[in-house]
Amino acid sequence: MKNYLGGKITVSIIGAYCERYINGLFDERIPLSDIRNEKGVIYAQARRKDYLKIAKLSRKYGARVRVVRKKGLFFRILKYRKRVGLILGTALAALMILILRQFVWHIDIHDNYILTDDYILRELEENGLTAGTLSSKADVTGIERRLMRNDDNIQWINIEINGSRADVYINESGEEAAEEIAVNVPCNVIAGRDGVIVESEVYSGNLLYENGSGVIKGGIIVSGVVSSGNGGLILAHADAKIIAEYTDKASFSMDRLSLEKVPGSEVYEHDQLMLLGFVFPLDSPPADTSDMICTEYTQGFTFCGIELPFKIRHEKYIKQKSVTVEYKTEDIYASLDKQLELYIENMFGDQELIDVKKSYESYDGGIRLDAEIKLRGNIAKQQVIMTAP
Repeated sequence: MKNYLGGKITVSIIGAYCERYINGLFDERIPLSDIRNEKGVIYAQARRKDYLKIAKLSRKYGARVRVVRKKGLFFRILKYRKRVGLILGTALAALMILILRQFVWHIDIHDNYILTDDYILRELEENGLTAGTLSSKADVTGIERRLMRNDDNIQWINIEINGSRADVYINESGEEAAEEIAVNVPCNVIAGRDGVIVESEVYSGNLLYENGSGVIKGGIIVSGVVSSGNGGLILAHADAKIIAEYTDKASFSMDRLSLEKVPGSEVYEHDQLMLLGFVFPLDSPPADTSDMICTEYTQGFTFCGIELPFKIRHEKYIKQKSVTVEYKTEDIYASLDKQLELYIENMFGDQELIDVKKSYESYDGGIRLDAEIKLRGNIAKQQVIMTAP
């Protein structure tokens, strides 16, 4: 590697005393390699910096030396010695790339369905992570904790910074995953809700109910207390899949008259330059934005496929006005049905929907929807067996 950087040459040697000449080079501690004789001409490789010594010593032995090949980084650069600007430009570009890789320039949001990319990017910016942030200065753990604490829609978030790119993974699920109980811990399988068992698959433990039996929430279905085989009892880790049918009830209401805010005719636009973690306003924002709807998007720029280190954020503000809206009966029905549909999708997305019974009832000023939802799903839930100390 060192010889490649400094440059290597291949020389041809012709003369009556070539062997003595080569021995003389070795005596002068000039290393040669790949020495070969081709049709009376000797070829050898040497270091570029030894060429003057090689040429000077050739006169002493009456040998004629000629460089037939050059290779290495030195000679590659030498070819462009008259193009100083190109060399300096290449070096400067390499230096700029090295420096720019120390900053976050691109942020990708993954697995978000409720929260928009623009909202998450704005929250990240307010907490210290935006395009132009120095990677080593980003408090990733602190940002994750603050976002989860400040927004109930964010149950879990993970930020991974790789060079100039940041990947943000978000979990917006409404329920946290149940903590798994280790297989060596004795436990029972209890009912996660009231229901009627229609199918059971027991992997370990003692099943206490047959198919068709009704169970109440919290009741033990599969016991971890099992026979030891010699007349005694031992505590074991019960595990099972219990499919049951159960009913859930939900109620939604909506008034016929509603005071709502709708977009008005006053529109304001505001642009900002985002560079190296700083935000520079390009014009004056609205003085009061408390009663306005704001939509925004960020525009990046590329040159020859390379993302440039600045972006323009466009913000659009629309002033709202209050109006009284009177809804038709069919519109209220459609809205209540949509609320029920979203409720079932969000709360029971992993359950099998069997039937939905709906009833509408008018009250003074509005309509109420009462729904009885019949479902089928796994109600098994493990619970550790508490033993006396």
